[in-house]
Amino acid sequence: MKENTIENTITIQDGENTNVEVLPTETLSYWGRQKSIFLNFLFIGFTAFGGPQAHIALLQATFVDKKRWLTEKDFISLFGLCSALPGPTSTQMVVAIGFLYGGYLGAMIALMCFQLPGLTVMTTAGVLSHQSGIKNFLDSPPEWFLGIKNGLIAAAVSMILIALYRLGIKCVNTRFTQLIMMIISILTYLFRFAWLFPLCLFGSGLLSWLYLTYLSRKPVHNPNPEVVTAQVEDENITLAVEEEDPKLRLGRYHKIGIIIILVAVLGFLGLFIARRIEKDSRLLILAEFNYRSGSIVYGGGQVVIPMMLKEIVDPGLITEKLFLYGFALIQVMPGPLFNLAAFLGGVIEGIGGAIVAWACLFAPGVLLILGVYPFWTWLSKFKAMKRFLVGVNAAALGLIVTAFFILFGNVRGIFIACAIYGFCMSFFFGLMIPLSVLTAGVLGLLINVIDKRLDF
Repeated sequence: MKENTIENTITIQDGENTNVEVLPTETLSYWGRQKSIFLNFLFIGFTAFGGPQAHIALLQATFVDKKRWLTEKDFISLFGLCSALPGPTSTQMVVAIGFLYGGYLGAMIALMCFQLPGLTVMTTAGVLSHQSGIKNFLDSPPEWFLGIKNGLIAAAVSMILIALYRLGIKCVNTRFTQLIMMIISILTYLFRFAWLFPLCLFGSGLLSWLYLTYLSRKPVHNPNPEVVTAQVEDENITLAVEEEDPKLRLGRYHKIGIIIILVAVLGFLGLFIARRIEKDSRLLILAEFNYRSGSIVYGGGQVVIPMMLKEIVDPGLITEKLFLYGFALIQVMPGPLFNLAAFLGGVIEGIGGAIVAWACLFAPGVLLILGVYPFWTWLSKFKAMKRFLVGVNAAALGLIVTAFFILFGNVRGIFIACAIYGFCMSFFFGLMIPLSVLTAGVLGLLINVIDKRLDF
């Protein structure tokens, strides 16, 4: 693999084939990039509160606005791809950004640093869950803890607004894309079916391709031959297109991608068969259930909760009370809700169960994004795909709009003050989003004390 650094860009190449997009970034050596990935994602791992859409806002602020590792359109395109794949969207975004900047090693470093804080706490709590001190804390958390939790979550939700504004002005800046975003937001708010998310993304992409290909007027004269501006009614929708569609020449990353996809499929089939042969192994039950869930789940961690209740709680592998303890704890942990699997595995089979359950739940989504992404970067160069992505990007932002209104509805009234504080500190005063969220947790503690004293 050859690395070139030209005018503050890094292109990862294999022979003559460019397999990973050129992205603006710091001029660093290979190990310098790994160190940068480690530090940035470890910091995010400690501050990623509020669920997947809040994580997306944090990633956008860090790697688009501050670090400039991706452009706004590339970020939204990546979000659209991850939303269309099964698995945890924010974790797949983390893995893809780490891969773009540091290859496969960078992807693994980003994954582990993003997971580490929440994973460590959930694993420890699961393994020690039978001790009375842990059970009492989870059953009746102290008031100061609840105040911090509510402040953190409220501020994290408000960060979604900042991401919407910054991404929207670049990617949803025409009446056509704004209409798509609005329709998708309404549909996904009213009908919260997991299968609806990929369907909306694909349908929006197909609609934009049809609209821009057949309903737009002929391209107007443009002095820049690499850009065609299609006049659609009274608007200009600008699409950068190449003179010829690119040809696929399989390079190292494409070949490895095919192998990774095959590994993901074989893992699914292998665990499915093994569980039918060995029905009494609790470790195998954990592995097969979590791998199967990670292979089919869309819509974030909340979607996997009913599946866990049905296949982990109902058969008696864990009591419902312990499950609810873990579910309450994950709400105040940074990182993805999928880390709940480590708690459940720890309760059932100790630290080995925690590792198996966690790894198997995340493995399908991580393998899929690493396998698919090299082909996605190639497909996105086609003129037809560029038109398709106009709708996909608008729909992806529509999903974020929906998430904001759903999550904001769960913020307790008095803690809206923490949301206002976090938003204003980051948007108007330029405070880093992680610091805004953390200080909002302190504000939440103060508000909770005042609330109890004055009985608002």
